[in-house]
Amino acid sequence: MRTDPMKVSVHSHLLRVVALAWIAGCGAAPPEQAAVHGRATYRGKPIEQGKIVFHPIAPLSGRPAGGDIVNGTYSIAENGPVLGKHRVEIQAYRKTGRKIPDLMGDVSIPNRPLIDETVPILPANFNVESTLTAEITTSDNTIDFEL
Repeated sequence: MRTDPMKVSVHSHLLRVVALAWIAGCGAAPPEQAAVHGRATYRGKPIEQGKIVFHPIAPLSGRPAGGDIVNGTYSIAENGPVLGKHRVEIQAYRKTGRKIPDLMGDVSIPNRPLIDETVPILPANFNVESTLTAEITTSDNTIDFEL
């Protein structure tokens, strides 16, 4: 019994198309994310102005998630950090009382607007060399940082 080469070619091509469609549609689901909020204080006082960033610790995958700290509180929406353990970086600033030119934006503007000068107030072990960690779960993620 002989097989028609044209039928084999069509079946082979169809099988490849189905296999590619299946592979493309069977990617891993994105990691589950959760909202997180809380207070951030330094030496017993609320951090007035700053940033907080949650970095997934391996084997977690996902992008860092962060938000602003304002008057000692922060809140990151439900599309925030992935579930699991994170290294947390906190940056805080205080105003010096001086005004400086705004270096962001269009550099061709001759008289740039002035903004408040700020300086960092936290040591590196709370930000670029942070040893802070937090666990993000499916339940309420109220996580306070008393630095």
